[in-house]
Amino acid sequence: MISICEIYIIAIYLRLSKDDDLEDESLSITNQRRILRDFIKTTFGVDVEIYEYIDDGFSGMNNLRPELNRLMEDIHKKKINCVIVKDCSRLARKNSLISYYVDEFFYEENVRFISLLENFDNTIDADTDKLLLPSIFNEFHVKSTSKKVRKTFENNAKNGLFSGGRAPYGYIKDPNDKHKLLIDDYAADIVRLMFREFLEGKGLKAIAYGLTERGIKIPSEYRPMNRGLKSAHYGTWTTKTISDMLHNPTYAGHLTQHKSKAKNISSKKKVKLKPSEWIIKHNSCPAIVDQETFDKVQDIWETNKRKEKYSQEHLLKGFCWCKECGHQISIVRGAWKRKSGEIKEIYFCRCSYNKNMYQYHVCSPHNIRYNILEEKVLDEIKQMCKKYVKTEELEETLKNNDSLATLKKEIKVNIDKKKMEINVINNKIDNLYDDKLSGTIDKVMYLKFKEKLDTQLVMINDDINNLEKKLTQIEDRVLKNDSKYTSIVKDFLSLKNIDRELLSQIVDKIEIDEEKNLYIHYKIRPLID
Repeated sequence: MISICEIYIIAIYLRLSKDDDLEDESLSITNQRRILRDFIKTTFGVDVEIYEYIDDGFSGMNNLRPELNRLMEDIHKKKINCVIVKDCSRLARKNSLISYYVDEFFYEENVRFISLLENFDNTIDADTDKLLLPSIFNEFHVKSTSKKVRKTFENNAKNGLFSGGRAPYGYIKDPNDKHKLLIDDYAADIVRLMFREFLEGKGLKAIAYGLTERGIKIPSEYRPMNRGLKSAHYGTWTTKTISDMLHNPTYAGHLTQHKSKAKNISSKKKVKLKPSEWIIKHNSCPAIVDQETFDKVQDIWETNKRKEKYSQEHLLKGFCWCKECGHQISIVRGAWKRKSGEIKEIYFCRCSYNKNMYQYHVCSPHNIRYNILEEKVLDEIKQMCKKYVKTEELEETLKNNDSLATLKKEIKVNIDKKKMEINVINNKIDNLYDDKLSGTIDKVMYLKFKEKLDTQLVMINDDINNLEKKLTQIEDRVLKNDSKYTSIVKDFLSLKNIDRELLSQIVDKIEIDEEKNLYIHYKIRPLID
């Protein structure tokens, strides 16, 4: 149990997320502050020290919150010995996070924690089960709210209602109706210029370069966004931005949304969706370019794609990266005409960042002939194999790199963790029995706590049994793949029938520096060592 202090230095933690904004004014920062300060005044008096920690606009599903982290640091430095929140969902929306803070962190730091809504005080409630149900509800609440919000956005999109936080470049949101778009005359003229120049035969790089040279602000500068760290060349138009805009049906009057989605509610990372998954509502917003212009641009784009007869599926495509700037190394075609009239072509590698932004002197070309690069890469892999790898060792390593084997390792780790949990609980039961014998706790308290721990043991043992069943199934599947590994080993060591699939099992990535030195990052442990 947390010891009770005579003098408290109190932290009130206030949090509001975007989802909370949709719900209730009672959750506002102002309201949380008022409730907590009124409680402190009546409970602790007016002379107590109070410090505020406010995370406004941050989700409670993770602990990546600046003020929360500052609070934890101050607790660790013994600057705070009491934390008060309006309800435990302010502290976290995940059951695992609530358990960590209340059962471990606050307990170890001897910090008093009070949650008003749950009527919880860890100086009084030694058993934190009172917080378990609310925290499970909070986690369920976030998932449920996320699904509802996502469904609302999708329904709005299907009905031609704009649901984004920021209007697409070329538009503004109607002040009288946030679900409608109006044309922004200045930005719309820039969009029309892009379409016009593309139809005139300008490439994406030329269009991007022209806009940058004219001093035209990029979309995130034109209507400032809350961005993170900006690169040294932030503010320059890129070919990707131009390409995305030329392909956006919204500019032809067909509101296009749902082009990406979050991986899950706990992640802010988004994955792009295929155009076939976009939600497009025809004739639902003002058009910046006419349909004929938009269709011509799409036709020219498709025609140019079909003309790319020189493109090849090179073995190293997608594996090579610039060591200096971290961007991908592109494989570019070069050609010249001989006196005989024959077209001679070569392929060479170049830093894509330098290639696309060469006007701004970023990075350096890193030029190297592709055939020379491929020869050097394959030769180095061959030498490494001859030097470090025996057939049997490589075969075993490839088995260990297989997705089934990876899953097998993960399950074994989980089983070990569960067994460690059992040891911890058994130690708690032993200590609990010692407390009963010494008279620290009575028999009723002992039986209550032991019942809880016994229940946990049953659940963990059930988890272990299920994991061991899965492990047996996976081991059976791994054994069936032996012939596949033997074949891979033979192809690899002889360097016959090398293809991208085989290479991807061996090489993670290849870095090239300005001096054209190679740094091959292997997936196979003997080669890494």
